[in-house]
Amino acid sequence: MKDWEYTFDPVSKAEWIRQITSDLKQKPVESLTGEWWEGEPRWPLLHAEDMDDEVVRLPDFLFNTPPQITEQISAASSSPESVHQTILEALQFGTQSVILQVTSREGIFNPDWIKDVHLDWITFQIEYDGNIAASQSAFINSIPKHTFYRVVRGRFAKPLSSILFGEKPTARIDITAFRFVYYFPSDGNWTEKTTATLNALLDDLQQWKANGFETSTFFNQCILAIVADQDFFKQIIQTRTLHVLWQNLSQYYSKDALSVNSQYLETHIVQKNEEKPDLFLVRASMSALASSLSGTGALCIHQSMEDTTPLFYRRINRNIHHLLELESGMYKGIDPLSGAYSIDFHLKRWATSIWNNLSLEK
Repeated sequence: MKDWEYTFDPVSKAEWIRQITSDLKQKPVESLTGEWWEGEPRWPLLHAEDMDDEVVRLPDFLFNTPPQITEQISAASSSPESVHQTILEALQFGTQSVILQVTSREGIFNPDWIKDVHLDWITFQIEYDGNIAASQSAFINSIPKHTFYRVVRGRFAKPLSSILFGEKPTARIDITAFRFVYYFPSDGNWTEKTTATLNALLDDLQQWKANGFETSTFFNQCILAIVADQDFFKQIIQTRTLHVLWQNLSQYYSKDALSVNSQYLETHIVQKNEEKPDLFLVRASMSALASSLSGTGALCIHQSMEDTTPLFYRRINRNIHHLLELESGMYKGIDPLSGAYSIDFHLKRWATSIWNNLSLEK
């Protein structure tokens, strides 16, 4: 069969803008301009002439496999039987990783939550919001073996040393079981908020090292969690920016620190209050596609579990992951957006702004 070459004659920026002006008919070119957030312009007429020769290509290992199917389940205000049933329902539809959120009111781990659940077959994570050291210690002592213990970090979190080293973890709990989660919401002044969160992460790293632990271990235990909004193009740029920053931080502090953990970046898609199930299904599908194109390690769709949400939508939302994997054929071990200059332009701009304001070791 003849090999086809999909090539086009090059078009100059001037010719390109003339065509856009013609297509807009009576509207001015300026009508295409806007802002990602206040003070950050969106450049609608980017052309190859606006870029340098450097192409951003993310590591191939990010695109070898689809995102891990993750479900976040809350134990708050729910009976153990209800939590158990929700976990089983999630597993029935292919969930590979369960994040169980618990609060200080639960006190200790309730084994009825995971009755007859084979933890060796999935990634099981506990996210605990306890603020009292004694309560946290009691909880850690009660969780099953081989469970990852998620500690949500951030700008206003208490010092990492007070969580890990205020009381000695029991010998049964390996320090490598901890996962340090840093959330990056998509809204607002994203570069400013991302800089603050990454600086908080670097503060945690200093405390980690001060207590005698390896830098590479810390990087392998961190999770960057981006909370997606409805702007899918922005989500792609933000995710790729976090990848570039993380790869550079890893190399800056410890060579090959990310060689073990290839799922350091999660995307969370959250259903809004009173958002109709059919509209959320469309938004979640588009956002999941953006996540897959960006090399996301884990994908978590937070759908409403209200009684008013039909089971049909809960089932379809959980199958978005499978459709992406089985029908898209996008996972070829290569960055599908490498060389997309309209993405690279903003990526380089945001990554440079954030990097220049990080509190890096000299």
